[in-house]
Amino acid sequence: MKPLARIIFVSSLALAAGVALMPREAFAFLGLFESKPTKAEMEKVDSLFKDYYRSNDVESAIAALPMVKKIGKMKPGGIPPTMGFYFGAAKSSLATHRAEWEAAKKRGGKEIAYAIGAALDGKPLDDMVPPDLTDYAPGILDFLWGYFLATGDAEAPRRVIRRGGMTVPDKPGVVDLTARAAQWSSVSLAKDHPTVAAELEVFAQNADEKSVRTFFDPELNEAERAVLSPAAVARIISCGVAERKEPTEDELREAFLKANEVSIPFCPGLLEDAPPNIYEEAKRLWPQTYTYGNLVYGRLEVEDSDVKDVATWVQLYEDGSFIANVYWTRDHVVFEKHGYAPLVVRMPQPPPQMSANHPFDFGTLRMKRLTPDKTATLAFTPRLPDGIDTATVTLEVDNRFPVGEDWGTKKGGRERPQAAACSFAVTNGVVAKVQGCSPMVYRFMLSAPGCPSLSRNIDLSCDRSLDLGDVALVREGPRRFAVRPFAAKGEAWQEKSVVPGKGELLLQTARDRLGNACTLRLDPYGSGDGCVGASFVWAPNTWDDFGELTPEEFKRREATGNLPQPEPVKKEFEMEKRVVTLKPGHIYRFREKSYWKLDILIAVLPD
Repeated sequence: MKPLARIIFVSSLALAAGVALMPREAFAFLGLFESKPTKAEMEKVDSLFKDYYRSNDVESAIAALPMVKKIGKMKPGGIPPTMGFYFGAAKSSLATHRAEWEAAKKRGGKEIAYAIGAALDGKPLDDMVPPDLTDYAPGILDFLWGYFLATGDAEAPRRVIRRGGMTVPDKPGVVDLTARAAQWSSVSLAKDHPTVAAELEVFAQNADEKSVRTFFDPELNEAERAVLSPAAVARIISCGVAERKEPTEDELREAFLKANEVSIPFCPGLLEDAPPNIYEEAKRLWPQTYTYGNLVYGRLEVEDSDVKDVATWVQLYEDGSFIANVYWTRDHVVFEKHGYAPLVVRMPQPPPQMSANHPFDFGTLRMKRLTPDKTATLAFTPRLPDGIDTATVTLEVDNRFPVGEDWGTKKGGRERPQAAACSFAVTNGVVAKVQGCSPMVYRFMLSAPGCPSLSRNIDLSCDRSLDLGDVALVREGPRRFAVRPFAAKGEAWQEKSVVPGKGELLLQTARDRLGNACTLRLDPYGSGDGCVGASFVWAPNTWDDFGELTPEEFKRREATGNLPQPEPVKKEFEMEKRVVTLKPGHIYRFREKSYWKLDILIAVLPD
């Protein structure tokens, strides 16, 4: 990109899209000031731009001209937003303030004087900004947004949005530069300016398909969804724009770990210099490294605390020393502790001439306590059966990443550790909050006398706070289901029970060629709100929900052809959604087309 184009693009994004001016240091770096404005001056101009068309404070606009002069000296080829702003401000207030504009037009520099003079001469917007869409210079966007912020005129965002969907075959580079700036700035301003949102809505629903695809390509993101109606979203998708998929928990987790990595230099270890407990463990683990991985050791320190309750897959001793055999399938080690920033240590890369089978000295590592603004908050409302007033909640650090490829069950590893974070009592129906959580994965457990305990993973990665809503326990006892082939109209339902701990519902007596039984795997107390978690992992499958019906009512409505339209719960090849939630009192249709070729109805009977 040429320097001039880059300057224009930066000013366009900063002033047009953000409504707030760039920091003065950034402008000074680009050489756009005659002299540097003060911070107070920048804030005054910023405030003026944000609210002018709502307040029409002409006196403040005129008083700000000397400050604007400092930021009006643009490189040749740029059309500053201040020109658009003052052209619009003067044009919209001539009837009441012509004399003031006449007297003040030269206080802001020659560019502002030209803009105010054009307004005083009665020039229309078209004389300042050619309407032809082949006028693709990025600086046009600056002028249009400045004009809009002064007038609130819908014509300005309309022209910007049209440029966001344009293509000019012989100028693809510059056009793309302008189009991207138009797209980003339009969506950004639509959040705070209903006029921009309305014009974006009209464009999404009425522009030709090619323009819509160009504007929203390659996928519809959350910012765009937030300012558009469902009808506009549907139109955009129908034009061939992909829906943005939310990242999976594993993707979020991987990104979070990447952001918390600590790089260490390559340092071959000398086991003879290690502490005695490390040396003895190293002698036991060393023979395995020739087949399974690399031996690592070091020392962990924890700010304001000790290593108690640190969750990790390495062998960690009370004095903070640690050792592990890290396998090739996982090249980093994770340390986690409630209230602390997770520590992720990536394996160093040895020089090419060195063998991979040698010990690494990680040296001294340090876990830091999180400041309050970096912690996450977990909230939930316990719902307990009648007669039970209190329950116990326990949070444990759920470290899911082993250093052993077999999850610590066979090759010299240890049992999966769970380090307690906190445990406390909660009251039925009263919102409970746990503050000071680390942005990581926890194991959440709720228990009460006479009720099966509820246990689930909750992920607070990426500094997220989470409200679980109602979390319910039920009294001990089997969960009841009714099952029937979908096509067997009028036939009786077969009632079945699943005892907590067994967790399987037999659907068919036949077994596949590997001897697997045709069972639906269940978490009978599933999501904690009385629902059942169900997964069938052997083949692609679908789930459809007929809603809240009893088997008897389903049979009557089936006989009259008056069944409700089912709502899809899981599509056939939606493999990432392996577990579905089944609501008590609802009837579901479950289909599997591979080996068993199932097509059955499953009713979750109320307790």
